[in-house]
Amino acid sequence: MQAWPAITLNTGFALTGFSTVLLGCLLPALAHDWHANDGRLGRLLAAQFAGASIGALLPGVHFQRSAVQGYLLAIGVAAALALSSASASTQFLLQCVLFLCFGIGLGWAMTSTSLLVGTLFRNQRGSALSLLNASWTIGAAACPFVATQWTRLYRPTLIFLPLALCLAAALVGIFASTRGRRVEAAPLLRPPVVSSVSLLVLFAGLAFFYVGVESSVSGWMITFVHRDALSASHLWAPLAASSFWVALLCGRLLAPLVLTAISEDRLFAACIFFAFVGLMLIVASHSVIVIVIAAYLCGLALGPIFPLCISRCLALSGESPHTRYIFAFSGFGGAVLPWVTGLISNSEHSLRLALGVPLVALCLMLVMTSAISRLQLHTH
Repeated sequence: MQAWPAITLNTGFALTGFSTVLLGCLLPALAHDWHANDGRLGRLLAAQFAGASIGALLPGVHFQRSAVQGYLLAIGVAAALALSSASASTQFLLQCVLFLCFGIGLGWAMTSTSLLVGTLFRNQRGSALSLLNASWTIGAAACPFVATQWTRLYRPTLIFLPLALCLAAALVGIFASTRGRRVEAAPLLRPPVVSSVSLLVLFAGLAFFYVGVESSVSGWMITFVHRDALSASHLWAPLAASSFWVALLCGRLLAPLVLTAISEDRLFAACIFFAFVGLMLIVASHSVIVIVIAAYLCGLALGPIFPLCISRCLALSGESPHTRYIFAFSGFGGAVLPWVTGLISNSEHSLRLALGVPLVALCLMLVMTSAISRLQLHTH
């Protein structure tokens, strides 16, 4: 791959990973500072991920320009978040709007970058997208410890100021490294056949539930460990969250090796099953040690799913620019499931019970993988 564009694009993508999970890491501190219940906090998560879904619809055919526009929006909103508070209802509404706009910027930048990398490195698309997702996960894994240490010293939302500066620095590098490289959406050479459309819908559905599960588990993990898994140490909560993201990275890095031994369909089914087992252990256990181990198992199992879904969707759609609708649809999973989790937690006064939402989603994913296998069997 061309080294300089690859370095800048992956660095920026790592920062978007950090940015995406930051709100979930700040929830305990925000709940304390803003006197907010789980229902309100769930609305913040929903606003950000709904924004990311909207942002995924915005990239045009000029992927570099779209990426720059997404980063610029995220940078501006991050600076506004650093200066805002939510002590009153009207201010909390403003926070929801700001996180919606922040999500739009992130979704715009991430989708544009994914499409840019998929076309810029077309001959090495699989490895390029895997590396890109790995970079995102590295940023996500670093976030829990950074955010936890920050909130012990400073006002929680103030962290968005240095984040805006880092995003701005990454944007300068991306603009400099991709300037003059005219990369546009490839035309759809042939319309997909009916069976391909059906597969595309199923894989898009898998991506929807996957993003919802990932967002629910990661978004509520620190709050869950702080509240429901009794521990005197403040290190266990970020450790559990970081273990999830590190395992997700490991799962994505190991996927190509595993695929030399088993088929993609079997890997999908196995990953969903073990993710279900890991999440069940998290929900059932009151031991922080078991929760950390279970979080690692859950992340390891979830890791290969999204890159394989997106790779298959790109292939089935013939690299059509309409692929952005799949990114948008999957992003709404990240808005809906964490929000529903927060609503149930608030109404039932049990975050442990509310984590049944991603468990149900994993069951639905198993059903969808079975449908994909049957459809592929009939197609061949």
